[in-house]
Order: sequence, then C-alpha cells, then structure tokens
Amino acid sequence: MGSSNFSFILPLVLLTFASMMSDTRVAGARNLLQSTLPLPKVPNVDLPPISGLPPLPKPQLPSVPDLSMPLPLLPPLPKPELPPLPNIPIPGASELPKLPKVAIPDVVINP
Repeated sequence: MGSSNFSFILPLVLLTFASMMSDTRVAGARNLLQSTLPLPKVPNVDLPPISGLPPLPKPQLPSVPDLSMPLPLLPPLPKPELPPLPNIPIPGASELPKLPKVAIPDVVINP
C-alpha cells in the first residue's frame, strides 16, 4: 500500500519541477543582451506623397473675437425667493435635556 502512494507522488513532484525548470528557461530567454556595437545613424528622409490622395489641409485657428465691441446687454435675472418654512411644532424639540456636571480632575505633574 505504501508503494502505491509513492508511485502517485513521485510523478507529480517530477512534473512540478520540470514545469518550474521550463518556466525559468523561458524567463531567461526574454532577457536579451544589449549589443555594445554602435548603431549607424539613419538620415531623416521625408516620405514621398502617396499618389491619388489629395494633400491634407492645414488646420485653421478660430478667429479671435473683437474685444473693443461692447457685450450685449442681458435682461436682469430675478432673485430667487425661498418659500417660508412651515410652523409645525415638534414635541420635545424645544426642551433640551440637561447635561450632568462632571468634575474635571486637576492633573498634577511630578517635577
């Protein structure tokens, strides 16, 4: 009976370690070493326009309004008025409960 437990655990352990080893190989392959050779500089070359497409128009800025012109007069807005509060008595709200007086002890600091 004991050998059947080991026969199940051993392939499981081997499979686990094999997958861990393959993961480290893949992770190591992702870290490519940088070449120490200098790269040649490529000159900046404008691409030729594609035939058959019209040239793109340059965007135009919006016009600035003339600030010397006076602003149009707007009609005055009415002031908002709040409706009056209803005068409904709430029982017990006019009387506040009396708080007990608690004596605050004097703190003495030893020199």
